[in-house]
Amino acid sequence: MNRSKDKTNDSPRGNAPLLALLVIGCALTLGIAAFFKPASRTGSEESAESTVAKTERASTSVDSSSPEIVESNSSTPNFDASREQKARFEARAQANKRKEEQEAQQLYWSDLLQRHADGDKEAFNEFLSSVTQANSLTALKALKGVKLSRADQSRFYEKLGKLGGQGMMDQLMQLSDRNAALAMKGWAQMDSSAASAWLRQLDVYGDQGIQDYLAAANLDEHGFLDTLSEGMLESLKTSTDANDPAAFAAFEEKAIELVEFMMNEDPLKGEAMMRELTEELVKNHDPESLAQWFNQIEDPNVQSAAIQRIIETGAFSANPFEALEVAMSLESQKSRGTAISAAFGQLGSGAGGIALDLVVEHLTGMPSGIDRDFAINGFAHGLVGSAPDVALEWAASISDEQFKETVLRNVQRRISENELAGN
Repeated sequence: MNRSKDKTNDSPRGNAPLLALLVIGCALTLGIAAFFKPASRTGSEESAESTVAKTERASTSVDSSSPEIVESNSSTPNFDASREQKARFEARAQANKRKEEQEAQQLYWSDLLQRHADGDKEAFNEFLSSVTQANSLTALKALKGVKLSRADQSRFYEKLGKLGGQGMMDQLMQLSDRNAALAMKGWAQMDSSAASAWLRQLDVYGDQGIQDYLAAANLDEHGFLDTLSEGMLESLKTSTDANDPAAFAAFEEKAIELVEFMMNEDPLKGEAMMRELTEELVKNHDPESLAQWFNQIEDPNVQSAAIQRIIETGAFSANPFEALEVAMSLESQKSRGTAISAAFGQLGSGAGGIALDLVVEHLTGMPSGIDRDFAINGFAHGLVGSAPDVALEWAASISDEQFKETVLRNVQRRISENELAGN
């Protein structure tokens, strides 16, 4: 009994060292934790931080499926670059294809134009059939350096006018194409009201753009208006058969109405229109009826335009001095001067086989004045093709200084045209 009591009393004392060690270890652990723990953290702050963290994680989780977030993903630039690269490849492939098509078209046109030059009349028709609005300016380039007749040139530009209207006219003038006015016929055939309105508002002297074009294309105002008028009148024809009297009578009636309208609205354009109409009348009337028609004209501007073209078309080519007699008989100074210039132009060109010495003798015998100046003007223009230097010498002998300056400029322009044409 005593022995059992001793065991009970001895147990605490025997475990005391171990308990002491456990107490010391816990104290050290708590001390270390306290040392590394932030000093000013409260329970509410820790709770708030935890809530924010949870909210951010939730937001990230939700937004990761948003389209806006996907597009700003780091992989997007690679996708965009790939798409842009593909677009560049496709554009390059299309450009190469167009280039190949243009080269094939050029070869095709070169073959057609060579066949045309060799006498194949159908080849040029085939060429015209292949010209579209899209390739029209390329076709124009293909014709550079190719010798074409006036008729073939007119047909080509007529096609351009049909395809592009005013836009084509504008483009041709921007290119300083001296044949731009030939497109008027095709344009007027497709849209006569638009072409007529454009011609009516045209100001050849006051529009600086037109003046720049004429200078670049080496053209004068009268020649430009003549070509436009020719195209406008040609568009009135319902038949190309020269032996169709009814069709020509209908054309003549409409043409005279147009000339009268233009003469009342703008005499400069009316005279150009009259010159071109007269050329048509000369082709279809005998000299006697033509003279009767001419003598009935009361307006001196209309009359001068008519007689000028009658003489220029060769109505008196067999006897140019007869044309001079008609010219000198006219009362209106404008009509007489225009006719005298036309008559001496025929004489200077050698029409009728008349020797130039006789022409010079007649010219030098004329008294100084406006009639002689007009005669020299015509003679100088007539000499341009055969003796350009002599033509300039004669032009320089005109007495009226302002008129001389104009004639010299026009003669020089004609000489340049011949040089460009290789004459």
